[in-house]
Amino acid sequence: MKFDCDATMLDKALGAVVRVVPNRATLPILGHVLLEAGAEGLTLTTTDLEVGIRTSVPAEVAEAGATTVPAKLLAGVVGELNEDRVTMTLKDDRLRISAGRSNTTLATMEAAEFPPGPQPADGEAIRLPREELLTAIGQVRPAASTDEARAVLTGVFVRLDGEHLTLVATDGHRLVESRLEGVTSAEEAVIVPVKALVELGRAFKDESGDVEVRFAPARNQVFFRCGSSEVNSRLIEGQYPNYDAAIPKQASSVVRVSRPELLRAVRMVGVVSESGGARAVSLLIEASGIRLTSQAPEVGEAETEVEAGLEGGEMQIALNSRFLLDALSAIDADRVEMRLDGPTVPAVIRGVDAESCTCVVMPIRMAMPPVAKARSEAA
Repeated sequence: MKFDCDATMLDKALGAVVRVVPNRATLPILGHVLLEAGAEGLTLTTTDLEVGIRTSVPAEVAEAGATTVPAKLLAGVVGELNEDRVTMTLKDDRLRISAGRSNTTLATMEAAEFPPGPQPADGEAIRLPREELLTAIGQVRPAASTDEARAVLTGVFVRLDGEHLTLVATDGHRLVESRLEGVTSAEEAVIVPVKALVELGRAFKDESGDVEVRFAPARNQVFFRCGSSEVNSRLIEGQYPNYDAAIPKQASSVVRVSRPELLRAVRMVGVVSESGGARAVSLLIEASGIRLTSQAPEVGEAETEVEAGLEGGEMQIALNSRFLLDALSAIDADRVEMRLDGPTVPAVIRGVDAESCTCVVMPIRMAMPPVAKARSEAA
């Protein structure tokens, strides 16, 4: 095997595939990247047996062939090259990497030892707009659980109903639902590991065109393709909870506020509560606006106000500042509305006139902070 390719493009491709390589591989071959040089150029593949990534770069192939080499080691070598082109030559069980006056030789393992990847399902692929899909993944991903004891919640619920694509993630304390309109397909409902969607976002970030999706529930697999990159993943088995029941449908108070101003206010008061080891922020919602307060017994107190419009009665609710920040960051709108129905009912947050993303944050039971209590008593 011998080929020549652009060093920058190879470095970028290695950066995309190396992320799924496990730090402590149970099998030595899983720490390797499969290199295949042929008529289509150079193809790179990595897998941890749960998620696999495959991408290609143009290459001038003098001699076709395939081998595997330690992925992170190769990425490190290529990343330090200061030349436009790089040549790789396989001789016996050694891969020679040449660029300008630099030469490196790495030990290899035979390509036949690399695990064969799953094959996509037959039939026409579902086509999704790349930017909208990546945005939706970014919106829901932070809400997924990291508790392996509840495996289904560590993934993202993906549902196709014939007209929409809905992505949902929840950890039991907050929930995010993102919906893409106009997706025509057969009905499907699966749970995709968060890791696969994170790597998909990275691999497809600089690609162009739609994302092609093929589900193979019978084989417990899902396949994504965009441009020259592919991501495949095992699905998480199990029944996803009825998340729709966790979204309150009624609201006695609806407050509308500038999203950037509320973000700034939550960050400011959250500094104090987090310094004290907690993340509770109290929101006192009145006709004149929202007063945000936080306190930490051994640190201090903080308060600020933002202007807002209120429909319904005044109310006070305490929320986790990090969850609230994640929700506000997920919504792509200048103004947001918070729908509330009491201090013990989850808060529903959406963009004003933009309901494609819905965030739900569970309230925190806490005593009223002194600054808010004093204001309430004065009123």
